[in-house]
Amino acid sequence: MTVINNSDAGGSGDAAVCADLLKRLGWSSEAIDKIFAGPEKRSIHEIAGPFVEAWSVDTVDASPVPEVPSEQEAPAPAETAPMADLGIGQKEIADAVWASVNAGDPVPLAAIARQLKHLPGPLQAYLLAASMEVKRYYQDLVAWKRDFDRAQIERAAQRGKDQKEGAALAGSAVGVVTAVATAAAAANAVPVVGQVVSAVMALGLAIGVALTEANALPVRKAEEQVRPGYEGVSVFWGFPIEAATNPYENPYLTLKQAVVQDAVAFSLPAVAPRTRFDFAPTLSAFREAAHQLGLYPEDGEST
Repeated sequence: MTVINNSDAGGSGDAAVCADLLKRLGWSSEAIDKIFAGPEKRSIHEIAGPFVEAWSVDTVDASPVPEVPSEQEAPAPAETAPMADLGIGQKEIADAVWASVNAGDPVPLAAIARQLKHLPGPLQAYLLAASMEVKRYYQDLVAWKRDFDRAQIERAAQRGKDQKEGAALAGSAVGVVTAVATAAAAANAVPVVGQVVSAVMALGLAIGVALTEANALPVRKAEEQVRPGYEGVSVFWGFPIEAATNPYENPYLTLKQAVVQDAVAFSLPAVAPRTRFDFAPTLSAFREAAHQLGLYPEDGEST
């Protein structure tokens, strides 16, 4: 330790007494030397360090938390809703198409058409197949629609003579026409499928008017061809069995194997057992529609 003279300390024995006291308080010799060096040579922070407020905290068990992604990294919300949320499957599509053509009620089909862009590809293909396949039950729907439109034009003048009757007819049909027009506008935004579905809805409107006015209706090819089928019996995955080419094979098992081996068809939602289908498109019609929409891997291959 540095020896302090009495003259430097400012009084006889004061420096020695002070140094001895600091040593007994626990100060080291090095610290005492810095104190007696004075503030001009030594900073107070060199002796005692800066004073900061502090307190003790209790520790807790913790586990690492994954880093929260930034807004730019957050995935965009999916635009298409799950099939279960829409409540649309093979049963709903087949019934809606059949109601439009068989009963002249296009409203159920219009409800599906409004959701057309949200349907996954396989269900769009099923809707396209059903809209095209339903024509095979009738002689010529296109010709019937043409004759119906011509008859409506010819009767327009006669209807104008009775304004009250015309107003009543318009009032009863305006809601259906509006619903179909709105659905057609939404459906037409989807290529291929939208135009075909809109045509079936327009046909349903015409058949509905024909039923109301007791006009001639489209002629079916054979009544015995239109028979209800049940899932698990004569229908599998929403597809009816087709006529067997081999008399020894089981048509249902043949259909089931074909659907299971078709990745696109088997991606359709499952159908509850014993579900009734008054009408359903065949698997071959579905495959044709799926190819039109480019759903099979080979559809994208260049030839």
